[in-house]
Amino acid sequence: MMYEMVMTLATLAIGKIGAASDARNIRDYPLAGRELKKAAGMVQCLAEEQLPQWVSHKSSSDTLGKDLPVEASIGFCEAFQILCLAVGQQMAVATVLAKPTVPNYSLLAKLCLGISEHMELFNSTMNSKAALEKEKIDSDFFTVIAFETQFHRALSLYFSARSLWDAHDFGVAIPMMK
Repeated sequence: MMYEMVMTLATLAIGKIGAASDARNIRDYPLAGRELKKAAGMVQCLAEEQLPQWVSHKSSSDTLGKDLPVEASIGFCEAFQILCLAVGQQMAVATVLAKPTVPNYSLLAKLCLGISEHMELFNSTMNSKAALEKEKIDSDFFTVIAFETQFHRALSLYFSARSLWDAHDFGVAIPMMK
């Protein structure tokens, strides 16, 4: 019965992520961000409440984890929660950038740096707490995560430079762009 509970909650979280991925225009971005936050909460519930409870009821002779899907792993759920939050933050950045007004570049720099740090934390959590599950996931996915990490770090520097440029601090802004 516990397996069904875990998989139902994991499926609901994946459904929220699917709903968020259907965002097609700026009006949908805030809703997509909220759906990703809900998914992160569901996965966090799995990692902190449901899966530890399940593990505590299993006997030592059980092979918990070997034949289970990755979403039934505490380490994967911890990492996936971080990823959901990072993608939700991407939706916040997209919302700001899609508006016709001049954005707050300093805020965008901080948001992009946060996304990059979340991506790094996702990767390190996968390596440290979900190494067995990581082997089951296509390696190209982690290539995309590595790209996203560097991309958002570069965006953070760009937006920081734009903020400094707007403040007429050209001497600092120009080297930041290199």
